[in-house]
This record gives sequence, structure tokens and C-alpha cells, in this order.
Amino acid sequence: MSAASALQAALFTHLAADTALSALIGTDAIHDRVMPANTPRPYVQIASIDSRDISGDGAPLEEHDIRLLVIGAEGGHRPVQLVAARLKARLEDAALKPAGFRLSSMSCQEIRIRQDPVRAGHNAELRLRAVTEPA
Repeated sequence: MSAASALQAALFTHLAADTALSALIGTDAIHDRVMPANTPRPYVQIASIDSRDISGDGAPLEEHDIRLLVIGAEGGHRPVQLVAARLKARLEDAALKPAGFRLSSMSCQEIRIRQDPVRAGHNAELRLRAVTEPA
């Protein structure tokens, strides 16, 4: 399994186990695949993980740019802001355990909240940076 795949699985498990996040978006509302337009909102989607080798002197490392989407229900931006804040709090320096790898660091780089041009409501996009190394 690649570091990105192991990281995605660990992210999914970590977020799905968060009762405070579930209170905001409901149960079974964490997804790691493209969702159809009629998926009940709100939900969180692990939209992408882009990885690159940043190995140094004898230390194999991979850097991962993770993009999470919060797809909000109809209404204002406040519920989406709360979910984005919870995701940031839950994932900054999280103790994730990707199978076969060690998570060296994870930090939130950016949060963008905007109106959805197609559906009524707001969305958030979180960009996180993670660094992994073999276990």
C-alpha cells in the first residue's frame, strides 16, 4: 500500500470516529469518493491527496497535499465554518497511524469558504500538508 493510500484510510477512520464532527454533519457523512449530486448534505469528502518525494540524506519522506471538501446544506456559511473549524482542530498534529508508515507532521495550510454556485448553501475547502515516512 502506498503512503497516500494508507494516509487516506487513516484519515477516513479518524474522522468517522469523531463524535463531535458527527454531531455537526450526521453519521455516515465522511466520504472518500466522488459523490452524486443527490447525496444528503452536509458531508465531508476527502477530495484528493497529491504526494511527492522529499527524501533527504538517507531519510525517505513523502509530502502529501490533502484537500478536504465540506459540502454544506442549504443556508448560511456558519454551519460550514463550524465543520471546517472542527476538521482543523481534529487534524492539526493528529496522531494518525497510516498502515506501514509514520506520520511525521500534519498541518492545515488553508481554509476557503464560499457560496456554492450551483446549489443553495456554502462549501469549504481545507488544504492540509502531511509528511510520512516508512514505519
